[in-house]
Amino acid sequence: MNNQLVYRGIAKFYDVLEHTYFRNKVRSPRTAVMKFIKESDQTVLDICTGTGANALEIARCREITQVYGIDRSKNMLLMANEKRSIEKLHNVDFKEMDATNIKFKDGTFDVALLSLVLHETLTELASKIIKEAKRVLKDSGMLIVVEWEQPKSLFQRICFLPIRLCEPQGFHEFLHRDMYEYFEQYGLQVLDKVSCNYSKVLVIKKR
Repeated sequence: MNNQLVYRGIAKFYDVLEHTYFRNKVRSPRTAVMKFIKESDQTVLDICTGTGANALEIARCREITQVYGIDRSKNMLLMANEKRSIEKLHNVDFKEMDATNIKFKDGTFDVALLSLVLHETLTELASKIIKEAKRVLKDSGMLIVVEWEQPKSLFQRICFLPIRLCEPQGFHEFLHRDMYEYFEQYGLQVLDKVSCNYSKVLVIKKR
């Protein structure tokens, strides 16, 4: 099936995820991400930005930071651009681009963000995305990864069940993967981890 047709079908419902699992702002991964992005003149790349939730939040809260969101889905980017226009945000730009072939020079960005991307990609594809994220980061840059995390409370485990059922084969294994070892194979080091509702935020640097 054509990937663009798939994205067209889910784009309208993409932000339901935000309101269902991340509506608690205190425990939201969006809030955790913002704690690691300081107010400064820097550049941030949101890889596989989707409808732009992360990119727009960063641009909204960090006015002197230049944010770029990339995605290969025109329909997702259309929604992201509509939101940007409504809010009149001038420090965020969305571009149609493949995450395995990012059209930016080496060492361009201070921060790269991968939010809920790696768990749903095949190993080879995930590897290419991580390598590209590392390439476009400055040597002193920071990679922030947001991924699902198995909740502990019974109520949240029940709420998390639809995610487990909808995600691709291998998702259970991914949930229990040692992320420290996983990123080490790419010459990256996990420096910090924050557990949020249904998710975790990893702060990663080049070794």
